[in-house]
Amino acid sequence: MALKAHNLSRLRHEGYKPLKLDVKMATVIQQKLDVGNENTLEPIPAADMGVYSKCGQNVFALPALSKPSDVFLKNVATQDWYKGHAMYDFKTGQPKAGSDATKIKKSDQFVNTVWKGTTKVAFGVRGRYVVAWYCEAAATPRDAAKTLLNVGRACNTQGYDSCYNDLQTKLHNVKRKHHETAGLEQDANAARAIQASMNRATFAGVMPAPG
Repeated sequence: MALKAHNLSRLRHEGYKPLKLDVKMATVIQQKLDVGNENTLEPIPAADMGVYSKCGQNVFALPALSKPSDVFLKNVATQDWYKGHAMYDFKTGQPKAGSDATKIKKSDQFVNTVWKGTTKVAFGVRGRYVVAWYCEAAATPRDAAKTLLNVGRACNTQGYDSCYNDLQTKLHNVKRKHHETAGLEQDANAARAIQASMNRATFAGVMPAPG
């Protein structure tokens, strides 16, 4: 469930590559969690991560008054980590100016979630805590030059979802090729007009006629 949610989040950014689940790594994480103190869980030290010591790590703690089942039923950990995009500046590759320690941490967690150089991920769960490891190597969220290369621009910065449009244009053309039909070209202006109509408060699933 968390793997699927991570890959859907990554799909919202340019340069998307799906993560693969590393079962061996998940087993190691779970073993570490099972011997720890459930009430005072902290990030697992690199020295205790073994062969995964160079991997990145996110830790999520469900608020005390929430239901522990929300970890599974609502996948709140992945949602919380991805929400850190609101604290990340896509122009500078850094946490947004004026961010406090909490917001900087949220930005860092977002960077771990969508880092292009990551190929494998694994998760461990104990009570209200979730831990994720990201490999091959850890993201470097405070290194602006590297984050600008490894965090794809959000897909909706052009007034429409450019990633979705790119994907669907490619899929349409695969089907059209089967029928020896010329490929389609993406029309960015039309995409913006469609999105603007759909963003209106009055939109209820019915589009006006083009033109």
